[in-house]
Amino acid sequence: KVSIPALLALLLCLSLLARCTFTGRLHLTADEALDALEGSITYESGILTFTLPAGYTEGEDWNILVAGRVAMGDTGGGMSVHLFEEENSQHSWVPGRAYSIDLNETHYLELLLDASLPDGDGTAERSIDLLAIAGGGPIDSAVETNGGADGPEDVTVEGYNTVYITFPAYQDGRTDANAFLYDTTPFTAHLLLPESWEVRLPDTEHRAGGALWTPVEIFDGGRKVGTLGFNRYEAYEGIDELPEAERYKTIYYELRLGRLEVWDPYTPVHRYAEGESGIATVNYMDPAYLAEHPDTNWAAVPTLQTTGILCNNDALLVYAGLRFEADYPIDETDLQIIAESFELLPDSSVQTASWDFGPTGKRYPGGFSPLRDYSGIEIRDAAGNDITGILIDLWYCASEAYNVDDNLLFSIGEEAVLDEGMPAFWELLDYDETVAGIFTPNALAQYETSDVVRITKTDDGRVWRLGPWRTGYSYGYALTDLEPVEVSDNRMVVRATYEENAGYAGALDDPSYLPSYRTVDFTVLQSDGIWYVDDYTYPESAH
Repeated sequence: KVSIPALLALLLCLSLLARCTFTGRLHLTADEALDALEGSITYESGILTFTLPAGYTEGEDWNILVAGRVAMGDTGGGMSVHLFEEENSQHSWVPGRAYSIDLNETHYLELLLDASLPDGDGTAERSIDLLAIAGGGPIDSAVETNGGADGPEDVTVEGYNTVYITFPAYQDGRTDANAFLYDTTPFTAHLLLPESWEVRLPDTEHRAGGALWTPVEIFDGGRKVGTLGFNRYEAYEGIDELPEAERYKTIYYELRLGRLEVWDPYTPVHRYAEGESGIATVNYMDPAYLAEHPDTNWAAVPTLQTTGILCNNDALLVYAGLRFEADYPIDETDLQIIAESFELLPDSSVQTASWDFGPTGKRYPGGFSPLRDYSGIEIRDAAGNDITGILIDLWYCASEAYNVDDNLLFSIGEEAVLDEGMPAFWELLDYDETVAGIFTPNALAQYETSDVVRITKTDDGRVWRLGPWRTGYSYGYALTDLEPVEVSDNRMVVRATYEENAGYAGALDDPSYLPSYRTVDFTVLQSDGIWYVDDYTYPESAH
């Protein structure tokens, strides 16, 4: 005999079992499954892990794109990488399984997870910045520990690492007004830091500047120690007539007279061949209060006091400053060791050339690759003018225009999903002005019909480009040689030799890696004394 309550319970269980068997969702909606996925992400000891929720059993429903950029040596650029492609293309994601990414072996400049699930007649989506969860990861691209070429002999101090940081550290935050700072010839800050400290790039929204530009952040575990950035100064003609104790005022005048922060007094600690380092007292307005009260009178903002270390190079006419957080208890021994080791050095890996870029000036907003030596290239037009720099500059501009994993060339606005099943598109705020300075109408037509960038113009007059997804290898940085193929009045066909994409992260550090090279031709035309790209095949499209 079966009682009525027991029979009802049995029928309810069978109903639930049938629901689980035939729908496969175990009560989780698409949004709930995405919430569970995001909540499962953990970071520990350099390992990022995410777990597919077991409560959404149809693994084939998941569309998960994990993509990013990895650092390419000292170029400041990056190569795009895509993880878990097999699982996604074969729809073989396993509910309840954990998937891991090792940040110790590969330094990622960016790492994003985009996930979506079918939701009725539409799609539920989620985009997650994995590096933000990992605090930037264990290693920063601008930092080299216990190494560095052609710098001073490393001083081994127990409990400390020798660190080299290249400035400008990145190009984020660049505008027409501050471009001269971002165009500073790269140099290296050399200093000793305690072994437990790490140097990291800040979040994108904090990659700007004030008195100290392209700042990097220093952490002791999860605690922020301080911020290190750079600036330039002009040589003071009467500096030799000033008392020794007063000379620093002509170098750090922006820091001494700033409104948001004041670095003074200053005490010299270490003198080296081209400059000096020292310790300063820093008074600065509370940034947290300013953020909460943006319209307040500055006189009412609380002031915090801390310590900073300054270092300058009289030959390079640059200085760098490390400002410690007001609530970080900096040890006096650490302070002295860091200050005494602090030096600014020329970046010996950077090849510079004094080219005349002609009426247009230099159009590429970033720097040329420090891994390439272009000093042996010389190309002249039909009139005998050396246009080597112009051609290299145009190659970099055209390559960057096609590089959807970066945004050096254009100012980026909003993101929007314009094509179902594709990554988000980025709005290009200064599109017409930028492309008009690089491409002829013929090359622009090639560009706008290219499947690489997918330029899209919406009815409201805005221009959009595909966001990070399929490209990202900087073929500007890959350029190794140029040679003329055809030369005539106001027209030239140039053959570019470039290093082929290695196809895997860390290739430049792999002793067994042998680079391979390819060539591709591009055409330039001169109009009203200015050279433009007229025909260009993006190397990935030529393969």
